Amino acid sequence: MPELPEVEAIARTLRPLVLGRRIRCAHVFQDVLLRPQTICQFSKLAEGARIQAVRRQGKYLFLKLDRGLIEIHFRFDGQLL
Repeated sequence: MPELPEVEAIARTLRPLVLGRRIRCAHVFQDVLLRPQTICQFSKLAEGARIQAVRRQGKYLFLKLDRGLIEIHFRFDGQLL
């Protein structure tokens, strides 16, 4: 499981790459991670949304969007695809 410094490093690397950009498409590999939303609901909300902020809180990464929030946890493998 990634430690706090690795998650912070990912946030700092990702921030300048995505701030102000729009999400073109969202691919969900495990629908269990979205519950109670469906893949269709998540995709509809995420696609076209502009990323306003990237922040880390503990081992979670948050993407603040112009219409919502995406919460990311790196789980055990520590990968972000």
